[in-house]
Amino acid sequence: MNKLFLPILLLLSAFLVPAQGADWDARTTRINTAVTDADIQMALTQGIDPEFVRLFPIRQYGIHVLVDRHTPAQFGKEIVYLSLGLCHRQPNGTYELAEGRYSDLVLLPLNTPPDVQRQAVGQKLAAIAAAFSQGMVQQKRPVTSQLR
Repeated sequence: MNKLFLPILLLLSAFLVPAQGADWDARTTRINTAVTDADIQMALTQGIDPEFVRLFPIRQYGIHVLVDRHTPAQFGKEIVYLSLGLCHRQPNGTYELAEGRYSDLVLLPLNTPPDVQRQAVGQKLAAIAAAFSQGMVQQKRPVTSQLR
């Protein structure tokens, strides 16, 4: 009987442990950026609070991530707009409009190399995911934050 106990315990623990950010179906919109879907998924995995996953289960909710890079000549920097939104998932897999959003900017020097851009955006996106998920856990409902 002891030989069966450990495998059964491991199997049950897989269902009882809260899911991490890697379980999220992150829909992405990437505009003029070197950031990849894998970079976005890694940032969500690092940033999302496990309690958030319990309150907003992935079968009912999804995350939409927007990464939009602009290079206005008069400004002299690259501006990367980041937005993370929690969306209710429809039975057919589509998303409704975001119920809660969190947005921020990353300012980079002009002509930032792609690997540096990916790292900077990934770090900021992980911070946004952490702040967004923790805020929603505290309020136990979707929250919206404008740019700071």
